[in-house]
Amino acid sequence: VDLFEMKSCLGGIIQTIRKDNFLLELGPDSIITNKPWALDLIQELGLNDQIIETNIHNRLSYVLHNQKLQPIPPGFFMMAPAKIITFLCSSILSWPGKLRVLGDLWIRPKYTTDDESLADFVRRRLGLEVLSNIVEPLLAGIYGADPEKLSLKAVMPDFIDLEQKYGSIIRGLRKKKIGDVQGARYGLFISFL
Repeated sequence: VDLFEMKSCLGGIIQTIRKDNFLLELGPDSIITNKPWALDLIQELGLNDQIIETNIHNRLSYVLHNQKLQPIPPGFFMMAPAKIITFLCSSILSWPGKLRVLGDLWIRPKYTTDDESLADFVRRRLGLEVLSNIVEPLLAGIYGADPEKLSLKAVMPDFIDLEQKYGSIIRGLRKKKIGDVQGARYGLFISFL
């Protein structure tokens, strides 16, 4: 087996650090369970007894913004708001950034079978500010990858469906009543002891 690693330690951006009785995970810190092959791999490796789910008493997502941890607004689902009022009250985006996100309601859908990067999709539908302030930090914890290189079809095909069916991500989230879940889809995530 030949192993090629860019850095002096194995794992690239995926690292675990123990410091002052704390466990710090760098890079992705969880596995999304709607990808059956990931669960199959856990089973094959014999790691089932080490799985932990998210804490049901503290299911919030935070991003670092202006040197402070800021909660993702209630009703914000992965990359877009389903609850407009709570989104507008958040300080994560500027007012021009918020207005740009709301522009999703009027932007025509892109009808094509071509794939686009997750970053291109977010910029096109919601704007650069939501990409840099919310989507990139959230996805770093899930995929540990550059959104410019992530295939939208591969990682978030549901958002393509929302755009195609409802003409708008926000409109689709609201019609499907997805805004009752804040941040990530917590029940879908697992990690290890």
